[in-house]
Amino acid sequence: MSGPDPDALARAEAAEALRTMFADMLAGSGITDYLTASMEIIPVAGGNEVSVYSRSQGRVRIGIIPYFDRLSEPETTTRGPGRPSWTPELFHQRLREATERTRPPHTPARLAPNFDRLDGTREIDPDTLSRLIRRFGPE
Repeated sequence: MSGPDPDALARAEAAEALRTMFADMLAGSGITDYLTASMEIIPVAGGNEVSVYSRSQGRVRIGIIPYFDRLSEPETTTRGPGRPSWTPELFHQRLREATERTRPPHTPARLAPNFDRLDGTREIDPDTLSRLIRRFGPE
């Protein structure tokens, strides 16, 4: 004989905590003409954005409820703090643009002054560009 599913119990507890937090946020918002069944919860970075439909104001964002358990976290993973890394698509796009701006031969040393970096500035070290080409391929 098996007992209750621990994940189902955790989800139920999380849903109840979410309803309680939502009620507190709504009470603090001053909106009184909302439709009871209009609560909308959208996963966003760092939590769940909560909104409600007000008869006078339309859809109103109430706030963000931070994630409070492992079951409410989104399934996507992040790489941690800091700037985003190169993606193959972005690298190849920037490489094509640098190639268009550079006269042949298209060597890393010749492409580097015309290559746009992640921060949007132009010119990259030729050795860095060579490493990126090895990493992502010439396309």
